[in-house]
Amino acid sequence: MSDQVYVQIAKNIDEGLHTAPKAGGQLSKTFIAFLKIVYTPEEAEMV
Repeated sequence: MSDQVYVQIAKNIDEGLHTAPKAGGQLSKTFIAFLKIVYTPEEAEMV
């Protein structure tokens, strides 16, 4: 599975009141890895 679904979750979070963590202006790869722990691939598809 591609990281794209997790990146989309991070982008959705970033649009809210509390933004997603960034590193060098980009979404943090560590945050994407965290989202992979929190959401199974099936759950990530539904978010």
